[in-house]
Amino acid sequence: MELDETKLPVKIRQVRRARIFWYLIIIALFAGAYFVSGWLRIGVIALAALMLIIFEIIRRVNALIIDDTKVVLSSGLLSVHTTAVYYSEITDIKISQNLWERILNYGKIYVNTPGHSEYELVERNIPSPHKIRELIEQVRHTHIRGTSKAQPSGQPS
Repeated sequence: MELDETKLPVKIRQVRRARIFWYLIIIALFAGAYFVSGWLRIGVIALAALMLIIFEIIRRVNALIIDDTKVVLSSGLLSVHTTAVYYSEITDIKISQNLWERILNYGKIYVNTPGHSEYELVERNIPSPHKIRELIEQVRHTHIRGTSKAQPSGQPS
């Protein structure tokens, strides 16, 4: 995954490899449908197709969006929920990966703001979470440096 500060906004979706076990079950169901006949074959194929559709919808409706002023978490299909955290409000960014997630290079990202006991933004199954944290920190640093230059120096003109 190539992340570049000059190509903002960046929309990051959940990875399929996070559900690799379930995708293998779907493949097994499709393959197993070959060995049964009649209505059972139709039922097995329908179940596998329904599982595939549900996993793809879940993957598509969750997105982490990084733009030049904020980080936005958007989720939902019929009712969409968005949470935005501006760079000036970010206090820390945490990455969480278990062994399986480290092997497959995905994980969870947590973004915290002051005054909250829990993390403001939490997104799971994010590809290359360390690169995403680096991008957020790089854009945050650029944003903070850019706004501090725009502040008046306090000297009368």
